[in-house]
Amino acid sequence: MRRLWPWLAIILIAAYAAAYRFTPRRYSYIWLDLEHARQFAHRWELFFYYPAGWAESQLIRVWPTLYNPYVKCPQIVTLIVWDYTNKFNGRMYSFRFHSGPVPAPIEEIFPANTDVLEYAAKKNPGHGRSGSNGTSESGPQWVVCKYYSCYLDRAEAFLSTKYPRPWTIDNILSWYRESRDPDTRKHLAYLLGTTRDPRAALALRESVEDETLNTLDMFDARDVARRELLNFIPMPKCDDIPEKYPVGLQGRGEGCQQAWFRANKARLQKLSASLSNRQD
Repeated sequence: MRRLWPWLAIILIAAYAAAYRFTPRRYSYIWLDLEHARQFAHRWELFFYYPAGWAESQLIRVWPTLYNPYVKCPQIVTLIVWDYTNKFNGRMYSFRFHSGPVPAPIEEIFPANTDVLEYAAKKNPGHGRSGSNGTSESGPQWVVCKYYSCYLDRAEAFLSTKYPRPWTIDNILSWYRESRDPDTRKHLAYLLGTTRDPRAALALRESVEDETLNTLDMFDARDVARRELLNFIPMPKCDDIPEKYPVGLQGRGEGCQQAWFRANKARLQKLSASLSNRQD
């Protein structure tokens, strides 16, 4: 009987691995990283297959090209279950296992008593380009902007009639939270995005989540706040996928702000609180 135990264990492990391989719907996509999703039908399966998900993530850590030899990104194995109360509303439950190094945060503490645009011009001396209304024989005409982003030029032109310089991070945060003018909030959001300060990230996300601002007039301002959050999200570079390689990987960037903020909210709040205590 003792001789049978090793074989029985092998059979059970093989059956468990086979069930994990063939039970869930499996798909991969690139979002904040390269995610390998395993979608199950029942919540208990998340706990039952938790060891298998962890083991798969460790296998990918050792063998990064296991599923995709062309894309080089941090990878994550995600176990997912959707719990639908009806056919329109559903809540997602998941476990996530990192299979590689997590990108380091890229936000930074913006220096106090420093004008945001003056700092941006020194740190990034590039000049953006904006299309003009005119054309020539050689094609469309372009206007070279003062700052690396032409949105900052427009923000400077609009806000110069409203607020005195210097535009420090503290002043901008205060004006942003107090203003209920859509155009003012939109242009202040561009300034907050360029700071990459954790306090700015919190203010932008608060604006997106504030239901009192969920009006038609505020649509553009909220949309700008949501897009400016991309300035805070580390996006690891992925190699381009050869066209001959038939894999359904989605594009990266827009749309990942909520997931990033949910994972980093506590850290951003702790950083912001430490800055406030330092100033007090």
